[in-house]
Amino acid sequence: MSPIGTDEFTSWAHLPWRRRLPSTLRDLYRYVRTDLLWMQLLMENRAGVVVLQYHSVPEPDAAPFIEPGNRTDRDLFCRQMEFIARHRRAIDIDSALRVIDGTQKAELGTVLLTFDDGYRDNHGYVAALLDSLQLPAVFYLPTGAITGGDVPWIDSLYCAFRYRTRNDLRLPDAAVHYNLDDLAQCRTTYRALHAKLIAADLQTRTSLLAYVVDALAPSASPPRLVMTWDEVREARRRYPRICFGVHGAEHLDLTAQAVDAVAIDLDACKKDFQREIGEPPQHFAYPYNRSNPGLRRSLSERGFRSALTSGSRILIGKWTDALDIPRLDAPSNFRLLSHWTLGAFYVRGVRVGR
Repeated sequence: MSPIGTDEFTSWAHLPWRRRLPSTLRDLYRYVRTDLLWMQLLMENRAGVVVLQYHSVPEPDAAPFIEPGNRTDRDLFCRQMEFIARHRRAIDIDSALRVIDGTQKAELGTVLLTFDDGYRDNHGYVAALLDSLQLPAVFYLPTGAITGGDVPWIDSLYCAFRYRTRNDLRLPDAAVHYNLDDLAQCRTTYRALHAKLIAADLQTRTSLLAYVVDALAPSASPPRLVMTWDEVREARRRYPRICFGVHGAEHLDLTAQAVDAVAIDLDACKKDFQREIGEPPQHFAYPYNRSNPGLRRSLSERGFRSALTSGSRILIGKWTDALDIPRLDAPSNFRLLSHWTLGAFYVRGVRVGR
């Protein structure tokens, strides 16, 4: 069976009316909104830091194995980084924290670049490009995957659907068969499994994912997609503008786990990083950008200085909690990138929470 198209998992029917507009009208709506917000921002002389989130920027051979929502085309990424280097002010995480504590001011157009999930291309292509443009960034590592070489679960699920050789799927807790030949059922099933695996504990996620992969019998398996610890150490030596933080041990939604499971995961990622890097991690990115007050207390108790999440007040400054720093997915549209990196955006048009 030939691979399915990457649009098979997307559907516009469930989106708000603004997202269901034809693309030209939708873009016009977003442009007008962001133009107005940009003018308001300039008139109020407000400034802060915008945190941009990326994941993988894969080479062509690896791209077909990475979930489309987690990858950025290399040509697009290169143009975005060149734009930021020429027209914006990229700062490191320590400078962002000084903006938050009030000891440093941020200019309009100040940006912090962040990369999640420890993809292998971050070590090679991304780090080298950032270094050539003198751009600092933070890479957040899911330490369990780095240690074990595990394929990110979202990519395993994506590949199981994309390269499936079987179209009948019956989940362990459901009596109904899903016919993946039917496009609507395929989309619905993929989204339902995606949501279920995000909220699952580690044992449930591992067993359910293995069941789905076995049931769909994909014709291709992903290569190693994440860095090794040797590559992490090499990147730290070669690219001093790159800071490394952690992204949990097992990339679990920590807001959906029992208290004991949260403590185990946080302690494990801290221990992994300390063992491999020789110092404790100071910076954290909440998996799926989901946090709560209990998690923030747990990070504070473990000595973390910063943590990234999602939120409605994307522009960060003295009003921001260092353990609750909001960020947004970088848009592919250059006009929106230009506006958003100046702090002008509307939250309904921003993707957060991956």
